[in-house]
Amino acid sequence: SGGNAQKVVMARALASDPRLLVLINPTAGVDVKSKESLLARVDSAREDGIAVLVVSDELDDLRRCDRVLVLFHGRVVAEHPAGWRDHELIASIEGVDHHG
Repeated sequence: SGGNAQKVVMARALASDPRLLVLINPTAGVDVKSKESLLARVDSAREDGIAVLVVSDELDDLRRCDRVLVLFHGRVVAEHPAGWRDHELIASIEGVDHHG
């Protein structure tokens, strides 16, 4: 399954004791149980002191991030600290000014 394949890729990446882990759409196409397992492993890596950079449009992938940057045409157009609300992040992604 896709979940098992992504778990293997994650395990292989972590086996080299990285200082930085770059994840691009880490849970795309995986079932809920595999998603939970992969994200728990990301949490573990962070606790072990590994820096984690997540590139994703899946809100669940981004919830555990210390901050989320929204990019448009290669430029940062919004920044959200941990604890952001779904509607605020979605508004930034869609280019809507939610402060007005």
